[in-house]
Amino acid sequence: MWKCERCKKHNSDTTVKCSCGYDRSIDYTKVKSLVKLDVMVCSGFEKRYLQQNNPLWQKIQNAESGDMYKQREIAEIYYHGKNVEIDYPKALQWYRKAAANGDDYSQAQVGYCYHKGLGVEIDYKEALAWYRRAAEKGNAWAQGQVGYFYYNGMGVAYNSFEAAKWYLKSANQGNVWAQAQVGSCYHKGTGLPLDYKEAMKWYRKAAEKGNAWAQGQVGFLYYNGYGVEKNHTEAVKWYRKAAEQGTIWCQGQIGYCYRMGNGVKQDFKLALEWFHKAALKEDTYAMSQIGQMYFNGQGVTKDDKEAVSWYRNAAQKGHVWSMSQMGYCYYCGRGVKQDYQEAIKWYLKAAAQEDSYAQSQIGYCYQYGIGIQKNLAEAKKWYQKAATQGHEWSKKQLEKI
Repeated sequence: MWKCERCKKHNSDTTVKCSCGYDRSIDYTKVKSLVKLDVMVCSGFEKRYLQQNNPLWQKIQNAESGDMYKQREIAEIYYHGKNVEIDYPKALQWYRKAAANGDDYSQAQVGYCYHKGLGVEIDYKEALAWYRRAAEKGNAWAQGQVGYFYYNGMGVAYNSFEAAKWYLKSANQGNVWAQAQVGSCYHKGTGLPLDYKEAMKWYRKAAEKGNAWAQGQVGFLYYNGYGVEKNHTEAVKWYRKAAEQGTIWCQGQIGYCYRMGNGVKQDFKLALEWFHKAALKEDTYAMSQIGQMYFNGQGVTKDDKEAVSWYRNAAQKGHVWSMSQMGYCYYCGRGVKQDYQEAIKWYLKAAAQEDSYAQSQIGYCYQYGIGIQKNLAEAKKWYQKAATQGHEWSKKQLEKI
């Protein structure tokens, strides 16, 4: 028999827990966390020891008294699992308490919980409502999220102008991510006037604070001379900053710069190294470039079969130019057995994605009956599609029909 220290009741040796809830397997004098014991429901014996031994006890008492900063602190403890198991429902409970007392940070966190489904079902309308509460109080992060929701039509109808408005509010308070988004709006003319100089200004603000995506965009603008004098050396510098942070498409761009000698000394070996870095992360552009280097024998022994292998991998993952190259390889019999019908199949895939070269080749096949029945009307139709996109050879072919 053993005597319960809480209610003094005698219990059988075969039992561990008394009917009053006391558990003799727990050493209450050593309870330091909230994992085994929920202090919100404990009483009597447990409270006495927790008051003496648990550093969170006083914080919770302060939080219960209405101190919104302590309420936020408890929410953060549950949210991040500081000396307790992560518990999103309890974190949300405490964020709500702090939010109700006017804490804009907690209001934004309640929004995030609804946004991501942490401790509650995903509800974009509810998320936006909470983000907006915090945003209207000047919370920069929440302002950016409101912009994001308008931009993506989440919980509200798509509205690029509202998105840009909230991005600007956030960006002007120093939110780096929002600064990059403002740059994108100016870059694309989405919600703000198309203005490459303004795009560069905002991208650079974010890029100089380490935002990898913005660094890549600064590189892109320098490479193409958008809003700034074309400068491939500067482009490579910014691409490299982004690539070193893991931005995959920038790794491919550096590879291309080394392949072509743009902004750096031409170096096929380094080009392949960068292309392989990106290709290992399933970047289809990099795959296509590796294929092209095998196709041309640049930095590697010329190998049409290996080239086709890379083209096919990229094409099957949706890379349009590689689809067109597959068509060319089948048409010419390079790396594969010559097969005009298979060539047309791949050209059609690329043409459906508005690839003008593929459209021109389909026109040519119809014009001369290669792999398909001769049909001048169809040939003219496909040449016209390519010519509309500025394909000069197709324009000349139209004159001959």
